[in-house]
Amino acid sequence: MKKLVLIAALFASSVAVAQKNKQASPSPAAAPSYNSSPKVFSGNFGLNQGAINLGLALDSGAENGAFGGSFFLQTEKEDDGVTKVYQVMTFGAHVKLNVFDQANWVVDLRPGVNISIVSDVPSASGKDDKTVFGPSLRWGAAYRMSGGKQIGIERLEVWNWFDDDVQKEDAFTSLVFRTDF
Repeated sequence: MKKLVLIAALFASSVAVAQKNKQASPSPAAAPSYNSSPKVFSGNFGLNQGAINLGLALDSGAENGAFGGSFFLQTEKEDDGVTKVYQVMTFGAHVKLNVFDQANWVVDLRPGVNISIVSDVPSASGKDDKTVFGPSLRWGAAYRMSGGKQIGIERLEVWNWFDDDVQKEDAFTSLVFRTDF
């Protein structure tokens, strides 16, 4: 009896699959529009031992895989003629990857590459400016508000691959404000 039920079920399912679909075919899918995703502008502000951090970034879209670029400046901070924080200017390119994107919260990573200029680095001939190159990682969490705006916290980490006279990595934490346009 079980074999008969199994054979009947297999036959019925094969006949149902073999029948032509008499429904109307769906309309063709529209081609993706590359201008449909917004551009996202970010502004950063932070402090590091009294030195001011300012940054700007632009992403080509809000989705995963969006390309972007950034500029970041940390001012110098001296105390009694001794440099506590060096001036660092860094700019580069990155790819945006959303780790968590639910309701009003977004957590993202932006791996990339940066060129950094570190001012007044002590050297054998006094002080010298150094230009370094290496990977970067920008990661943050932001709260979405109405009108395509976000506010949150972001950390930028830059690494130096090639110059031994400058620290191998630097990190900056700041407040971030983002808006779609």
